[in-house]
Amino acid sequence: MARGRHLLLSVEPLNTLLEQKWEKFAAYMFAINFLLYVSYVITFTAVYYDRSHANKTDTMATTSGQLCGQICILTWAVALLCIEVASIIHLRLSDLQSIMTDAWFHILFFLQSGLAVLCTILNWAGVEFHLAIQVLAMALSWINILYYTRGFQSMGIYSVMLQKILLTDVARFLFIYLLFLIGFGTALASLIQGCQDSEQCSAFASFNTAILELFKLTIGLGDLEVQKQVKYPELFLFVLVLYVVLTFVLLLNMLIALMGETVENISKESKNIWKLQRARTILNLEKFLPKYLKEKFQLGKTFHGKRYIRIKEVNWTKWNTSLARINEDPGNDEEDHTIHHSLRPRRTSFRRPLHLWGRKKWNHGSPTDRKQQEEDPQSNVEMISPQDASQI
Repeated sequence: MARGRHLLLSVEPLNTLLEQKWEKFAAYMFAINFLLYVSYVITFTAVYYDRSHANKTDTMATTSGQLCGQICILTWAVALLCIEVASIIHLRLSDLQSIMTDAWFHILFFLQSGLAVLCTILNWAGVEFHLAIQVLAMALSWINILYYTRGFQSMGIYSVMLQKILLTDVARFLFIYLLFLIGFGTALASLIQGCQDSEQCSAFASFNTAILELFKLTIGLGDLEVQKQVKYPELFLFVLVLYVVLTFVLLLNMLIALMGETVENISKESKNIWKLQRARTILNLEKFLPKYLKEKFQLGKTFHGKRYIRIKEVNWTKWNTSLARINEDPGNDEEDHTIHHSLRPRRTSFRRPLHLWGRKKWNHGSPTDRKQQEEDPQSNVEMISPQDASQI
């Protein structure tokens, strides 16, 4: 059921209801939210980037403009942190898959706002470690702008592809690659003899340096050469070549093929997935509306205490063959014939039951009786017995 949620959004009246909500209030709220967040990101970047380059001798010095910017950043980050905590709590997630699909950007916004608050507090406390936290917060703040691409159908699908690839294909690749990296790193480090001079030691002398060298080989930055202090040079070179074939040639090409298949599958359902993204956004924005605004933004019209909305029902399985121009004016009978013949209901012919033991009795009475017989043909049928039928 969870995998087919995006298909339900094409069913009426849910499709029309979400479309009208987006056009009435959600699009404007989404645009205002986007402008406010972009202003926050630009302010955060300008304040801390200018601070790290303005005075290299005293990085803890703060001007009045920087202090005002930091106060604004702290206020917005605290507000964003509270909003995201409330959003994650209201999701009522039951399993890990739902958390990673539904709360993906909520978790990123939560981490960014938390790091921004911690960075500002450590900066005011004079702790130099705030620079490391500042770097992470600044990178996440710009990455989170991808959330607002869901307002556009052509761009919103990219964030879905990125999320799907990272959580499925890349995660599986990293798990398998980590097994190869640890196994081959341990094997190659065990073939290196002890070295007294650290400057002349091989890069594979320890487990940590061996892991680093193997990673360089994976991305094409390492060298395939026999190292010094190797007990069995031929075996060392064979293991090294085997690692390159399994990781650089095999695993990376498998990852590229899987990512291409994932992108192709998502592209087939891109419109429905984008509608699902927008539906989540509409529901999240609607939660923060006051009660009087919710009543003001109610859709449809009220008749006899019930609310109705107008929808356009279409047979979606045959829309490309049976869709035509329909004249809805009931008073113009001549233009009713402009409807395409494929939309006309087929006439079903009902055959009258055959009476095997019946014969027609003609009545040559008055005109009134003949008219009654024409209107009711069944009244002219008389049941006879099989013996009489054999004599006819």
